Amino acid sequence: MNPLHPSSMFFLPSNPSLFDDAEMLQTDVMRFFAILCLCLMAIFALVKTLPMAPPDTGPTIVEPADLKAEAKVLQKKIVALKEKLEEMQSRIQAAMAAAEHASVQAIKAAKTEEAVRDRVAKVKLELETVSQTLGVARREIEMRENKLVQILKDIADKRRVRAELKTQIENETQGLTKIREKIERVQENWIKIIKSIESPSKNHPG
Repeated sequence: MNPLHPSSMFFLPSNPSLFDDAEMLQTDVMRFFAILCLCLMAIFALVKTLPMAPPDTGPTIVEPADLKAEAKVLQKKIVALKEKLEEMQSRIQAAMAAAEHASVQAIKAAKTEEAVRDRVAKVKLELETVSQTLGVARREIEMRENKLVQILKDIADKRRVRAELKTQIENETQGLTKIREKIERVQENWIKIIKSIESPSKNHPG
């Protein structure tokens, strides 16, 4: 794989800042390559202007001082560009490693999220089951409360009827007591009358 063209599979859409940094790095590297090519083309042009070998006869060509200085400057620039290119390559490799690490972390996070979703789904099912159970229990409690209210009402009615019966029984008992007293008084009067009738017959026999 070419380190200057990192594979797109390591750049996840979930991290756009990392993707932008890698893209900027790639743009900088391409720019440096273009500058390096221009420098090399200039050097090759200078080299072509020089004779390959000095002729046996004829005047010797003296290189101007400014061309030598320019060549040295270009060489220094080439060295600096090479160093910067190596630095960019190391940064690209670091970015690729970070992207790969982020990809692994994203996969782990996706698995964790899926596990959490499964747990949440299970908890929801359990809550629905508990809610249904609570609904059934609530309806049963309401039925029992209504039944208890009815029982208490029946008890109150029975107590009221019992109190009424007790009052009626007391009234009847008092009435019977009075009747008994009357009967006893009538019996006593009859006894007195009978005794009074028997007494003269004993005093005056035949």
